[in-house]
Amino acid sequence: MMLQEQARQQAEQARKQVEQVRRLEEQLRGRQDEQARRHEEQARRLEEQMFLMKDLHATFGKEIKEVKNRVAQHDNRLSEAETQIAKAETGIEKVETRIDKVKIGLTTDVKKMLNDLKLGDGTTALVVATTPSVRGFKVPPFDGTSSWSAYKIQFEAVMEANGWNKSQAMNALTLAAP
Repeated sequence: MMLQEQARQQAEQARKQVEQVRRLEEQLRGRQDEQARRHEEQARRLEEQMFLMKDLHATFGKEIKEVKNRVAQHDNRLSEAETQIAKAETGIEKVETRIDKVKIGLTTDVKKMLNDLKLGDGTTALVVATTPSVRGFKVPPFDGTSSWSAYKIQFEAVMEANGWNKSQAMNALTLAAP
């Protein structure tokens, strides 16, 4: 009987061990299933993050490209503006040169007219400070926007049309100054 009791106890122990192994296997399968679910969830999250990163990269890439294009456009506009400024400065220099030439020509012509008014003895003819008799033609002031030679021709035409002598013409020229 003892043998039977021992056999029964061993069988009971074996059954308990089998039951324990079965429970451990179930726990192991549960843990493996849980790990597999976690692994799948992590893989899904990583995939989503990769997709978001690719999307962000594409979006930022487009925006960076747009910014670069805008910068290039502004650079082009700036270059055009600088070119226009350089051209304007060149034009201003040319106008200033022409004005200087006109001033020199005007000074020379005025000196010549004054010399023409001088009498043989070195004295200057009397210039009356009255407005010359105008017969309807006025002398516009010389403002430098047209050439001195064109102004001189116009002045001489007015002088002749109004019948001025040199003294009257000099007076009119002085009064017509701006």
